[in-house]
Amino acid sequence: MSRGKSIESKPRSAQPLPEKPRIRKSHRKHHGKLFMDLGKEFPRRLTICGVVIVLVVASLHFGIQRYQTMRRQRQVFTPINLPKMIPQHETSPAVSPELFWGSYKPNIFFGMSHRSPNSTVFGLIWASSDEQSVHLRHQCKHAQGVQSYNWIEHDGRNYGIESIISGNHNITVTFVKRSNVPNGGDWSARISVSVVNESRPAKPVSVLFYGYLPDSTKGRIQSYTSGGELKRLRAIGNEIRITFYTASFLGFTHELGAFQVNFHRVNAFSDRKDESTAPSYLVGHCPREDALLAAVASGLSLRRDMESVVFAGPQRLEQFMRTIPADPVTNLWVTEVTHVPTTSSSSSSTPTTVLEVEFVSQASTSSDAVPLVGAHFDSVLAEYSNQFHANFQKRFPHNAHERTHEQVAMSKVCVSNLLGGIGYFYGSSLIKSPITHGSRDDYGNLQSAIEYGPAGLFTATPSRSQFPRGFLWDEGFHGLLMAQWDAELALQSLSHWLDLLNGEGWIPREQVLGWEARADVPPEFLVQSTSVANPPTLILVVEFLLDRLTAMSPDEAAMFQRWAHNAFPRLHTWFVWFNTTQAGNVPTSYRWRGRPTNNPFQMNPLTLSSGLDDYPRASHPTSDERHVDLRCWMALFARVLARLAEYIDGSGELSASTLAYRAIASDLLDQGKLDELHWDERNGIYADYGLHTDSLMLVRPPASPNAKPDDPPVCAGVQRQLMLDMNAIRDLAPSLNKMYGLASPNSYNTTPFLAPGKDFVVVSYLLPRDSCFPFILFSHQPAKIRRVLKQPQMQFVSSSVGYVSFFPLFLRVISPDSPKMEILIDKLADPALLFSKYGLRSLAPTSPYYAQTNTDHDPPYWRGALWININYLAVESLKFYANHPRVSPTVAEKASRLHRNLKEALIGTVLGEMNRTGSTWERYDDQTGKGLSGHPFNGWTALVSLMMIDENKA
Repeated sequence: MSRGKSIESKPRSAQPLPEKPRIRKSHRKHHGKLFMDLGKEFPRRLTICGVVIVLVVASLHFGIQRYQTMRRQRQVFTPINLPKMIPQHETSPAVSPELFWGSYKPNIFFGMSHRSPNSTVFGLIWASSDEQSVHLRHQCKHAQGVQSYNWIEHDGRNYGIESIISGNHNITVTFVKRSNVPNGGDWSARISVSVVNESRPAKPVSVLFYGYLPDSTKGRIQSYTSGGELKRLRAIGNEIRITFYTASFLGFTHELGAFQVNFHRVNAFSDRKDESTAPSYLVGHCPREDALLAAVASGLSLRRDMESVVFAGPQRLEQFMRTIPADPVTNLWVTEVTHVPTTSSSSSSTPTTVLEVEFVSQASTSSDAVPLVGAHFDSVLAEYSNQFHANFQKRFPHNAHERTHEQVAMSKVCVSNLLGGIGYFYGSSLIKSPITHGSRDDYGNLQSAIEYGPAGLFTATPSRSQFPRGFLWDEGFHGLLMAQWDAELALQSLSHWLDLLNGEGWIPREQVLGWEARADVPPEFLVQSTSVANPPTLILVVEFLLDRLTAMSPDEAAMFQRWAHNAFPRLHTWFVWFNTTQAGNVPTSYRWRGRPTNNPFQMNPLTLSSGLDDYPRASHPTSDERHVDLRCWMALFARVLARLAEYIDGSGELSASTLAYRAIASDLLDQGKLDELHWDERNGIYADYGLHTDSLMLVRPPASPNAKPDDPPVCAGVQRQLMLDMNAIRDLAPSLNKMYGLASPNSYNTTPFLAPGKDFVVVSYLLPRDSCFPFILFSHQPAKIRRVLKQPQMQFVSSSVGYVSFFPLFLRVISPDSPKMEILIDKLADPALLFSKYGLRSLAPTSPYYAQTNTDHDPPYWRGALWININYLAVESLKFYANHPRVSPTVAEKASRLHRNLKEALIGTVLGEMNRTGSTWERYDDQTGKGLSGHPFNGWTALVSLMMIDENKA
């Protein structure tokens, strides 16, 4: 097939002719209609578009707001997202064996526990009897008949010796540790008894020692043996040692592993061998730690001679509380031994060892370790004691020409009490926030409180009897003593506190952690507001350590350097929180939040957040207030952070943090700005500024015309009125308050007393420290309320000269060359104002609030009494300015003289009362020097030991 045939040729079509132009019709009519339609619809469509845009913007706005609110809520109730100062296993026996076990139960007379969320607990109970009843002693708050209890020696790590004077008995508790073994090591405790006054009859005393494994430990007592003398044979080299003990139990927890506890009875019964004083035992289950005493008491009965107690046969505690499981795991063991003093006067005053308790870890049980009892106990104790005295002389050197042997011994007791008051706590705080609860003043309502935590806290405590828990305001002062004695203890405490920062940078000021702590605080005082601050005293410890860098050992210096790098971000966050939430309306001014504005029962609204409670401030709280003490705390805070940042920088180029905090500190330390905000030229004193009048009084309103004589009384000692029947009052009434002149009954008598001619009933009630009074008063008359006699005006609150007036001096904020320096020192030394022969009083007698109650029944708190923490700041600041080169010689001499006089007055006051009463006290009367309020107060009152240091040897 040819190619030509396969392709046919197509004829070329003709080209199309050009289209003839056509005239198109105009569409103008249609365009007009379109525009006419658009003109009619435009407003409606524009409105719809506007509504849509508004809805979208509003949705975005409220969505962002909701997100930010939820984010802030999460910040409030969750810890800050920064590396932990104390990692999860930092307190474990593997990482920190020396600090694992300790006397970390400051609320009981003696107890051993370990630094764990779920700790095994060992503790002492003793029983003494009188003609009417038997008294059990366990918690320090139940101290009726206990004259004093002090740690005579305690090094914070390895051992302690405690003396308890109970009636005519001196009960001495000694413990020693062996830490160089796994699982936290071993320890032993010895209980000895002697007679205080040989001329008085000595009665038997029953000693009870318990081991308790809380359910949270998931532990159990596996087996136990009692009822006879047991012996343990152990080969030590070529020698066979035989140890006798009267009882023993094997226990197990996941953290400790297996362990054994041996009870050694030693000389318990003197010359009596009858079975009436034979040891007795209790084994069973206790559901919670705060129920321990009741659990033990449920198994006790009187011996037939009515002189001591005994566990009446095998006891099980299934019936103790209904919450116990049907078949509870055995988690409680108690041994009871009765000591009957001999009639020989030559030996009755000599301590007699009644019981030795030996905790043996699994590692020691299977090793050749010598039992930590008897002669070996004595040897280890002597070694630790010698180290303690040598270390005390090194850390707290004194001038032998100025200090007596008795004064030095009491100084050692002060330091030992502080170290023996260190505790480890674990649990959650109850908090509320304005973000979630608005500005409602209902923080006592537990129903809507949020659990913040849980967290652990290693901290010293102010008072084992009244405040056996952590307080932010106090811990900075405690840390000064710990830093002087053992830098690691101070850094451990600081780290635990900084780990409590929430996402916003707030730290709860009072740490009520765990069931046992909550049981001691009334429910209405458990909840804390996240908007309320407390003085940032922890920064005092940081400055103290920076000042001591050259005196630190290489190990301590390296430890502090690591700590500083980790701590700075948290300290910065804390400062930012203060600087934003507590700022005043005027630049560089500050104001304590949390003052009540609608409480008619308070003459001057309390400022609990400042730590100074009822110290007089502006009578009518407003947002325009300026508080000079808070401004000084912030200046100190910035100054120390600038130093710390520079220390972290080392010798290299200064960081942005250093430069920023230098600028902030310079601003807050500016003398001109300080004077502009707080110097009252007319009265020549620094002062708060706010809406104030001194023309106030408390008056009792007329009783209700419908009131009847038999109506139940109303509560007049709290901020709100409570209607309670007499049965409710009896439930709250362990004792009368002596300040009203009523006879003091037995503290276990729960009947309220109404004295002839009196119109009120006073009952005791354990309140937190900031409540200022240890009782609630129930009255048939209405409580007094405040009456304003003269309208307030914006002014300096300078009519009340007191501690707040001198904070620029106390915290070293005032410039050394300021002409106001001499004015302040002269006023501070004036006996008509703050200076007394016992120390600096908190408020001058010239103040209208001096020694005055703030409510109908509040005794004065920070209104004249001496407080050792503020006096310590005064002593240190006077020494600083007396040696500062920029202070004129005349002013320096005045500062030096006042420093010496004040220091000696304080030493005499604290040690004098300690010698008289056997205790240190929370505060001291400015007229008599006698101790007031809580005792023993083992916290900042121990600062007297720092004052006793010889400055030439420091």
